[in-house]
Amino acid sequence: ATEFGRQCIVLSTQVKHVGIRDGIPSGYEVFIDGARLATGLDALDWVRRAEDLGAGEIVVNSIDRDGTGEGYEIEITRAVADAVNVPVIASGGAGTAQHIADGLTAGAAQAAIISSMLYSPRVERNSTVRELKDALGALGVQMRPWVD
Repeated sequence: ATEFGRQCIVLSTQVKHVGIRDGIPSGYEVFIDGARLATGLDALDWVRRAEDLGAGEIVVNSIDRDGTGEGYEIEITRAVADAVNVPVIASGGAGTAQHIADGLTAGAAQAAIISSMLYSPRVERNSTVRELKDALGALGVQMRPWVD
């Protein structure tokens, strides 16, 4: 971060809702190793520390929602956005343009990652990026226009 600038360092964190318990006051724990290994780290404590270490953006990927098409985990996305002073990127769960809009508004994310909704048979109807941008614009989400 010192050499290239904070914006070049993006932390991607895998979080799972485990409920509030000792050491996990937010109820969300950080996982590693392809979301297979629990770290015992509270998600909010970790993102604050990562920001202090130089992370310039933070991806919040919900293990519980990833690939489901049921929408982002708004609660943790918003909690991370409120806890740090760097851009937050919602990840894990988008299945519709409304889900993306919710991640950017209710979740207070500055960006959203999509994947399965472009190709997965689990999603009712796959969309193109252009269709999504048009739908988001119709929902009042401001973004760069599609350019052919």
